[in-house]
Amino acid sequence: MVRKEKDDALLEFGLRFERWVKRNRVLLGVIGAAIALLIAGLTGHGIYDDMRLKAANNAYETLLKDPADIGALATLQAKSPELYDLFLLGAAADANDSAALEQLSQKESVAADLAAYQLAALSSDGAALNKYAMRETKRQNSLKDFAALQEAYLLLKQGEWQSARAKLSHIATSSDLGNFASALEHYGADKK
Repeated sequence: MVRKEKDDALLEFGLRFERWVKRNRVLLGVIGAAIALLIAGLTGHGIYDDMRLKAANNAYETLLKDPADIGALATLQAKSPELYDLFLLGAAADANDSAALEQLSQKESVAADLAAYQLAALSSDGAALNKYAMRETKRQNSLKDFAALQEAYLLLKQGEWQSARAKLSHIATSSDLGNFASALEHYGADKK
């Protein structure tokens, strides 16, 4: 008896569902088409990204072999601006080209941050390193602590112990360079 009631309830649910599907077949078709388009779009976008990355990698590989290849440089710039900036940074750093580093440092990218640091480090000037260490950027500046550490080192070489300790105190102990800063801070602790 209970089994018959369950079967009847299941049959009734099936009939209601069938009527609902018939009434809403256009809506279900639209939902199905939207899902199919979404899947096709995501797949197409993935394929496009893979092709773009392959072209950028091929252009970068060509540039590593022949840095003067204008076509590969243009392809790299179009397909991967970040990798293009890093290539320019490497070339400028290898040549110690201050003008190219200055131009690159004006952009908003990781390569720009590295270029600005390279400019400050090339100058071997404490003021330039301090300017770099104190600059404000939109993203976390990964080399600020390193610039402060390098400036403190230059001050220590000049015998300016108090100024060096003041610079080192700006480096947080939680920083990756905190241990180095602490070690340098204690160097010459008996000096005034």
